[in-house]
Amino acid sequence: MVGALDKIMESADKLGRLLRAYLHQHELLFKIALVPFKWYQTILFFIHVSRQGLWKAMRSSRRSATGRKGQMEMTWDVPFPPCDGAPELINWLRSQGINVSEGGHTFYLPPQKNLGDFIPEIVNFYPPGCGFKVLKNFGPPRQTRYLVKDCTPFFFVGRLVGAPHDQLVLANYIHSLDIGPRVWDLACWEGRGKCYTVFVVDHVSGEYSTTEQCLPFLNRLKRLNTDSHLRTLLPDWEKNEDFTSPDCNGNLIYSNKLGRAQYIDFQSFCLTGFDAWLNEVVSNANGAYRGKVGAAPRKGKRSISGVAGGYAVELRQFITRALRGASLSLDRRIILDVGCGSGMALHASLTGGAAWGFGWDHLGALVLAQDLLFSLGTTRFSLLGADLHQKYRLEDDIPARFQSRLAEAVVFVHKAVGLPESLGSMPWRILVYEGDESDRLKSCYDLLKPLLNADVSVIASSHITSHDGCARPIIILYRHD
Repeated sequence: MVGALDKIMESADKLGRLLRAYLHQHELLFKIALVPFKWYQTILFFIHVSRQGLWKAMRSSRRSATGRKGQMEMTWDVPFPPCDGAPELINWLRSQGINVSEGGHTFYLPPQKNLGDFIPEIVNFYPPGCGFKVLKNFGPPRQTRYLVKDCTPFFFVGRLVGAPHDQLVLANYIHSLDIGPRVWDLACWEGRGKCYTVFVVDHVSGEYSTTEQCLPFLNRLKRLNTDSHLRTLLPDWEKNEDFTSPDCNGNLIYSNKLGRAQYIDFQSFCLTGFDAWLNEVVSNANGAYRGKVGAAPRKGKRSISGVAGGYAVELRQFITRALRGASLSLDRRIILDVGCGSGMALHASLTGGAAWGFGWDHLGALVLAQDLLFSLGTTRFSLLGADLHQKYRLEDDIPARFQSRLAEAVVFVHKAVGLPESLGSMPWRILVYEGDESDRLKSCYDLLKPLLNADVSVIASSHITSHDGCARPIIILYRHD
């Protein structure tokens, strides 16, 4: 069956190239042939979908990331003028001296001094060297689409590409395979009544790849199309200009810093299924927590399925109610998770509106935490490998751009890693302490005594029951001005 499909695709592609070459020389005939030509492309696409086994992915796209509670977008005000469309906005940005690179579905603002002067609050919030990929379809992330209709040969591609939040998971997966840059955020920019969906990405500094640098990438991509969850969307992709040597139509940059080529776009890819990567990560993580993979977890740590299930939901709801009762929220706060384990507290906090999350743990735990966070579409976090002890200075790990936010930070501390002394002197606003199953509230209060003074009060405490029936004490502290 596959051999027959290959022959059909080869013949159809050859015929298509001949037709395109002829019709482009005859404008009227080209317009007449446009409709059946789109049907021809659609047929090629369905053959490709069949070969790649992407029917499941098309079905799973119906329940895309927009239907799952994911990382809440950061919203930023930008001084854009009222523009009717992307071409007008691009021309205006260039008139302001801002360098803009334009693609079919997005335009890109690379790191540059003029951009830092134009939107300093946004540029300074993210790690140095970030660029901004802006969708040409105006609108907030959960109400717009990635692909521009006029640049998309068949609407079925949109089903596989999905919404911007789906693309966030895809981009994370491409980065985890070391063939694409990290995406730090999916944000919403607002200006003069318009909304813009923006991917914040690591800018890849380097030169367009050479043939010698491109071929290893193409060989790896060919293997990934069968050995991973990544699939290319383009029929006969190996002959498409976006995947041909030496630089994949300007999409492949060789990073001297990384020592490998990076593919800087992701709309030509999809995943085999919406939850395919997440299910693999959860399975691997639970295997590690049973001692089958990597280092064993710290004492008292639950499996990922338990952390991501009812216990996490109940804990998040308890914290939300407690903060709401004290007229507080997680909005735009930074999170410090000391002994972050699986990273679920970071994920829940970013889902609840936090601005950024920092997690500390041993390196073995962080490998699993990063994959889990990425596969959930979480990006605004930094994980730090550390040998945590009482004298460890957490504040020294916070970048300068976030130091001023520490006074309003939320800290998560777990019994298994102890209570760093620096929490007594460094600024923070809210502290959530989680004990072990064997602990009682009184013993937790005794441990927290060094922090309890006239400026710090308890705003909530309780036992939260996990999926295995074990109750864990939770105490939430609030530091007054």
